[in-house]
Amino acid sequence: MRQLEAEERDQAAAGSAPLQEASMQALEHILYFADGEFGSTRAFRRAVALARHHGARLTLMDITIE
Repeated sequence: MRQLEAEERDQAAAGSAPLQEASMQALEHILYFADGEFGSTRAFRRAVALARHHGARLTLMDITIE
């Protein structure tokens, strides 16, 4: 029960709908592309919540053009 409450708090903080167990496959690796946006964006919080929920690896990526 505590695990579920913690996940719901993470989802609320991410500003997203609850994670649906039945309609989602287990994720193993999530790639998050920052697109020059550094900080806690809604998409970033969602990626973190998904990674925690599925026990998945989360890779952050950003590209710098020289």
